[in-house]
Amino acid sequence: FNINKVIINFTKRRPTMAALARCIVALSAFVAVVAAEANSSLVLFIDQAQVASIDERLVYQLHQPSKGERVVAPTEPWESWAVFAYNHVALIDGQVRLYYDCIAASTDGKIGDRFVCLATSDDGVHFVKPHLGIVSFNGSTANNIVAACTGPSVFVDNNPTTPSSRRFVMTCSNEVWAGPDGIHFQRLFNHSSIHHADDTKDTAVWDVKRGKYVVYVRRDIQAPNRSAGVVRFVGRCETDDLSNWEKQTPDGCPVVFGPDTTDPDLLDTYTNSYTPYHGTHLIFPSFYHHFGTNPFGFGNDGLLDIRFAASRDGVNFSYVPGPNGRTSFVPLGLNSCGPDHVSPSVHGGWCEPTGPALAETATDTSASYMASGYINSTNGQMIYLYSSMQPMTHGGDMVTKTWGNNTGIRVLRLRKHGFASVRAPYVFNVERSDMPSVTTVKLTVPTSCPPPRSNSTIRTGCAYSSHDDKCDPPFSTLPCHTDADCRVCPTNPDGWCTCRGKDVQCESGTCKAPVVEGGTLCVSNSTVQTGGARLALNVQTSVAGFALAEIVGVPGFSLAEAEPVRGNAVEAFAYWQGGAVSSLSALAGKQVQVRVTLSDAALYSLELVCSSA
Repeated sequence: FNINKVIINFTKRRPTMAALARCIVALSAFVAVVAAEANSSLVLFIDQAQVASIDERLVYQLHQPSKGERVVAPTEPWESWAVFAYNHVALIDGQVRLYYDCIAASTDGKIGDRFVCLATSDDGVHFVKPHLGIVSFNGSTANNIVAACTGPSVFVDNNPTTPSSRRFVMTCSNEVWAGPDGIHFQRLFNHSSIHHADDTKDTAVWDVKRGKYVVYVRRDIQAPNRSAGVVRFVGRCETDDLSNWEKQTPDGCPVVFGPDTTDPDLLDTYTNSYTPYHGTHLIFPSFYHHFGTNPFGFGNDGLLDIRFAASRDGVNFSYVPGPNGRTSFVPLGLNSCGPDHVSPSVHGGWCEPTGPALAETATDTSASYMASGYINSTNGQMIYLYSSMQPMTHGGDMVTKTWGNNTGIRVLRLRKHGFASVRAPYVFNVERSDMPSVTTVKLTVPTSCPPPRSNSTIRTGCAYSSHDDKCDPPFSTLPCHTDADCRVCPTNPDGWCTCRGKDVQCESGTCKAPVVEGGTLCVSNSTVQTGGARLALNVQTSVAGFALAEIVGVPGFSLAEAEPVRGNAVEAFAYWQGGAVSSLSALAGKQVQVRVTLSDAALYSLELVCSSA
């Protein structure tokens, strides 16, 4: 990107104000992306890209989200066959919007018309289905149908040449729709935007850095060494033309992910559910395991669950580099069809498709697909993902609808940045330097934080006769002349300090509590520097375990001076020097490495952040 060339061209061509405005928007967006990448200090343990070194005792671990309640169920005539597989979630103008796959049943109960419907929410959990007045169904527009297509992926088109009337783009499988508000869409082209078409959900974004559209699709590729003959992969195209995704790659979107030699036969990738996340690229592919010997004789049949993979460039994807990296991110639900219906290689060995079992077993007994996108919880401590659920198999009896309303979309709750962690074993009674640790690559300390503050604090505690009635350093006994001198507890400013529930009184010049065991009020006066740039750990420990953070090679922030972080917090600030120092503002603008030493703990992420004092 040559800014001098841009300035020269603008000077020569004397652009219109509209053209100048478009250029400024594009330049601002580009600079923002470059600045964000240069100053990125969020470390995610989804791969090894941000790890300079790691102790062999630490293990990378993939974490499954907690399955929540069904938030969208089939309740309307236009979704009477099923609320189905291909969905997308986004926060637009402060509103959570879930674009979902809704299928009407035909008059004879078979699969009928398929639509994109819309459910909205204020909190990502409680959804309503607004009447939009857009698409007619059975002679009425009193419904929540957005468009007569399927496989939605919605994104804001920040291409500077895009008019505001097409601010929102929705890809529907191989079609492209656009509109001004994310609700009212019109199809842009009367043809498919891809020649090597598939019948599933594609996902698209505008990539500011590349200045192009990026589309993730399904590629069905001949694989003579596989039993299925054709194997599904994830492909990726870059294009400057939404009407032709394969403009640069006419032979098809290059494959970026799919089954490999580690995976068994009869396994392929059905959907991608691509989702940008804090500068990284995530996919939640549904892996399709084909029935070898089909239990009921249906063609193209099998089970699907959801995996997790990540990339730093959107091209090279990998699993979490731990022993469970390939395991299901979202496993199938509990099979309640009976103990004789869990061996699909046996005739009749799965849920009976023509009986009542599909209406009674877990909604996600046989298949699940992830919606692209995610939402932050209202308290900021979790993220919400959404997965579809179906009790019937991929190629099951689509003629006889026996599952009732047992389909839908559920919310999945995951700890903030909690896709993966590095996990430490139970290691104690050794020197800190002998405990397992992980060291990051160089990170930039933020420069735009508010200035830190130094606060004089009073900390209090109690010592008892069982502890020789002495105050351990840095605490000391509090001298006094009257009882009022013992009223210094910051946690109880309107009452007396207490030891074991007894008020502290002045006794022989020392603040003590009149209890059988004795008791001396211990006080420490110290100065604590808070605010500014700080190190935040996303960590979970046992009551004995801990995390110790150090800034490598920087005096005052060493391992020996680190204060243990304990408990369970998505944002725990690191302290050093007996709790006197937490701010890193003295290092603003510098590149530093962070080393975290762990015992009986899991570290999900760490970040250099700005904090108010």
